[in-house]
Amino acid sequence: MKHTFLITIIILFSFFGCNPKKEYPYYEIIQENITESGSKIKYEAKAVLKPNQNLDKPQMEELLKHIYDSVTTRTPARPNVVNIFLFTSKEHMESDMGQWVGRISKAKNDNTPNLQIQFLNSVNENPIIETSDSTQDGIALEQKQKIWEQLILAEDQAEELAEKKHPITLKDTGGKTAEEIDLLRERARRNMDLNREYEKKLNDKYRRDIIQKFEIDESTLEIIIQEGLNKNWPFPKKSRG
Repeated sequence: MKHTFLITIIILFSFFGCNPKKEYPYYEIIQENITESGSKIKYEAKAVLKPNQNLDKPQMEELLKHIYDSVTTRTPARPNVVNIFLFTSKEHMESDMGQWVGRISKAKNDNTPNLQIQFLNSVNENPIIETSDSTQDGIALEQKQKIWEQLILAEDQAEELAEKKHPITLKDTGGKTAEEIDLLRERARRNMDLNREYEKKLNDKYRRDIIQKFEIDESTLEIIIQEGLNKNWPFPKKSRG
């Protein structure tokens, strides 16, 4: 009887000792929504990583699978349609510019979920982690990101003002007749070139203003733009009302 007890303890120790619970980097589900339509139960969510989580591609895929498994196996809802986005910060999530770094999704008839990873460094496949003392080109990181933010907001404003002056999108068509909608479509077609020309004119002006304000030249501005794109700097929230 004594030997049986010892053997049981050894088996349990071996089982739990050799299979430790997997620890995953901290993340937070910021937005989630579950909808049902017939036999389809759809789960959508946006998750944000803890600051300075330097994950490579395999680690990010593993984390996405963990989030997916925790969602699809929980009760009472067991969704059969899933769409989960993973962001490196709330700022990236709130930009509404598709700045997610990982996505896992599954349609109802899919056997396995689909994984997508983007915005990883092309050399080591790690998300870019930057510090405030980055001055490789003589401009502090905070200053470069301020220039980046103002340029993006200026481009948003140029697009908005061009749309107001030369509309090319159909809005508020509810209650309008087919003939009235056709007239709006025709106006949009006529305005296409005017809209682009006016938006370009505004963008050129705003770029000159930014160059003058921050005392930089055109080539430096282009370098900052490319750096912002390469390093996935968060876009500011759209200024449109």
